[in-house]
Amino acid sequence: MYKLLLKSKKVNTLTYIYLATFFLAFHYYLTTYINSSFLKQYANTYTIGLIYATSSIVSIILFLYSSKFLERFGSYYTMLWVAGLDVVLLTSLVASHNSFWVILFFTAHSSINPLILLNLDNFLESSSENGGTGRIRGIFLTLMNMTAVMSPIIVGSILTEGSFSSIYILSILTLLPLIYIVARRFKNLKDNNYHHIHLENSVRTFIENKDIRNIYISNLLLQIFYSWVVIYVPIYLHETLGFDWQQLGLMISIALLPFVMLEIPIGTLADKKFGEKEILILGFIITAIGLCVMTFVHGNNFILWTIILLIARMGASLIEITTESYFFKQINSANQNLISTFRTAGPMGYIIGPLLGSIMLLFIDERYTFLILGGIMLSGIAVALRIKDTK
Repeated sequence: MYKLLLKSKKVNTLTYIYLATFFLAFHYYLTTYINSSFLKQYANTYTIGLIYATSSIVSIILFLYSSKFLERFGSYYTMLWVAGLDVVLLTSLVASHNSFWVILFFTAHSSINPLILLNLDNFLESSSENGGTGRIRGIFLTLMNMTAVMSPIIVGSILTEGSFSSIYILSILTLLPLIYIVARRFKNLKDNNYHHIHLENSVRTFIENKDIRNIYISNLLLQIFYSWVVIYVPIYLHETLGFDWQQLGLMISIALLPFVMLEIPIGTLADKKFGEKEILILGFIITAIGLCVMTFVHGNNFILWTIILLIARMGASLIEITTESYFFKQINSANQNLISTFRTAGPMGYIIGPLLGSIMLLFIDERYTFLILGGIMLSGIAVALRIKDTK
């Protein structure tokens, strides 16, 4: 990793961006897999889906107006204000015990969190315009995913003796070094020339450019997968199959290893040899297989479930790096409209996924939802086939 960082012509800027990314990812992943279980203390499974969907709708609205904030305040001040507000919201969440206020603070926190990543995107894109997009994005994603691997183990060890509040407090603490790094090192970074996002124009661009449109759809399918495994898989494994949090933490950490081990080499291969198309198709196939198998495994065998989760996440890691690499090869840092619109795939996935899951749970057993999701992921093959490869 150190040698890879040194190869960059903008090593100092990139190093601080990567370091900020590391703390942001810890902040996010510490609570990712416990959020739905935490909310179950205040709402039922169907309502939880609506909470996620509502926060995602607000996120999309914020994305659509993000260029106005960025143009007026710049990425530096916007990032500081949003991170500071997130500290306040999470602190209020921990201090509250009333269902209404807990849900309100959680929804607000979930709505603004993606804006921090959007600002890091802007900083990273302006530092990677001289080439090597796949490698730089691979390092960026790998640093995030290293924390994704470590976080569930930390959470599992704390939850054996502590409470959900302890995890949220730890998540708050990881925001403090992020704010410090931004305040000290990002003030003089050059801002992009931001353009106001017009929804009609953005939609037209995505419709007319079939490559950007199809890579967006591929990313959207991946985000639907993420929403499902974040909201419903922990509840299913913990409450239905009986795995405790320590077991779940270890299982999830092992399953996330492909994101750390594969994304840098895959990003490099996409730059130099294969392009993204073939890797993207393979990712959809592997992810679908892992999801479909979940439907037919009934016991709580730790090793078997760990392997199944590992297979599904292996495919997802291939989809993640190829969608990121392909999209950012099509645009540059001046395309704020396209970057912001592309990032709406995350909240859109967390609208479609929870709503679809809530509807299906009214009619079918929860384990069959994984089979349906596997079929949805298979549809990504047809989408990937339509993009023009970069190699």
